[in-house]
Amino acid sequence: MDPLARAALVGTSRHPDVRTPGLEALSEGLEGRSPERRLLLAAGARAVARAAGRTASDVGRGPEPAAPETGPACSPGAARLLRRLLMGRHAELLPEALSRLAAAGMLVPHALLPLALASDPQFRDAVDRVLGVRGVWLAGQSPSWGWVMAPTDAEPPPDEATLEEELGHGAQRIRLAAVRQLACMRDSRLARQMARRASSLLTSRMEVRLPAELDAAWRRDLGAGRPQEGMGQKAGWLLRSVALVPPSHWEDRFGRHPWRLVEDIAPDEVVLAEALTRATLLHDTRSWAGPLWDWWQSRVRERRGQSGVVDDLCAALLDRMPQEEAEGRVASLLEGAGDAALEAMLEALRTPWSADFSHQYLVALHQHVAALGAEATGSSLPWLRSVTIAARALSPSVLDEAVAPLPLARARSWRIRQWRARLDAFAETTRVRQHLVEEIPL
Repeated sequence: MDPLARAALVGTSRHPDVRTPGLEALSEGLEGRSPERRLLLAAGARAVARAAGRTASDVGRGPEPAAPETGPACSPGAARLLRRLLMGRHAELLPEALSRLAAAGMLVPHALLPLALASDPQFRDAVDRVLGVRGVWLAGQSPSWGWVMAPTDAEPPPDEATLEEELGHGAQRIRLAAVRQLACMRDSRLARQMARRASSLLTSRMEVRLPAELDAAWRRDLGAGRPQEGMGQKAGWLLRSVALVPPSHWEDRFGRHPWRLVEDIAPDEVVLAEALTRATLLHDTRSWAGPLWDWWQSRVRERRGQSGVVDDLCAALLDRMPQEEAEGRVASLLEGAGDAALEAMLEALRTPWSADFSHQYLVALHQHVAALGAEATGSSLPWLRSVTIAARALSPSVLDEAVAPLPLARARSWRIRQWRARLDAFAETTRVRQHLVEEIPL
């Protein structure tokens, strides 16, 4: 039996001579110590000797090294700022920082690549453009970063025959999706039939003529969904039918410009206006976006204000307009105490805003803050909320103007405290953007 094992089993009092075969020189150095101490030290020495004598296992080849980088990294100052953004501080500015990097032909520094690859999925498209050769190589080393290597080829859309079959599907969600896709196929059976059917609902003066009943085929082509809450069945037929037809159909049918057609929509024909708006968005018919936005603003708002649904529709219409045109319309909302839809409309504008619109906003904000007085009222809430949007949307050319102090009243009301906190955050974000523009010049 091994001497160490025998000593451990029978005890050092019965076997005090502890020797380690092959390590006699070490055993001699243990003289003068207690038998127990000699046993433990000898066992440890032998364990170390055995570990040192093992042959290393074959772990296979490591990954191929990355190819040489093809682009320059950003400056050290930009890298420090980018690290802060990637770690979550002012993360709302990360898309702007990444966009500026890409426009300047610079890349994320190698040390920050793991942070960039692990950033929020909503930033992936922006991150992908500034990874460089090393970033793509690094992404290939971890399955969680496989999105960088993912193929970009989308699956081909379903054909008309497949979508026609889905019109009879048991799930309404699938039926309605098939209806929308078929409506966007100009030569599909459903698109042709729906244009013919919708034509029976409107006169050349945009007056509505609802049928007494819909046949089974018409109902099937609408996806057989229920009308919106608070809407009658016939109004639902009108909304869903007209919303599927390209607005250009009415131009061809009646030989009139979109402005003239929209002008003829009566102030109380909200369902028709919504149907045409949804059709404009579905078919991306940009020539109708301006007239319809103006209709909603001048008609509905005078009569009963604007609901959340209409805000969403108008915001989507802004996205279909050229930036200058969209900003020109939103500029009309900057007057007075602040329109209730101001926040939604500003959020819908493309960023960064133009220099002219940014200046208009800052002038209007300055005037509004100066007029607040000691007690801000509830009507100032749209402006209060707009400040957060403006902080990241203002044109870089007006950032010096934006950091100028605003004349907020010195008072202790909770609304004024709310304003002060929001304006402090606005100033801080603006200064970070100034730093961003300085470190990543275009």
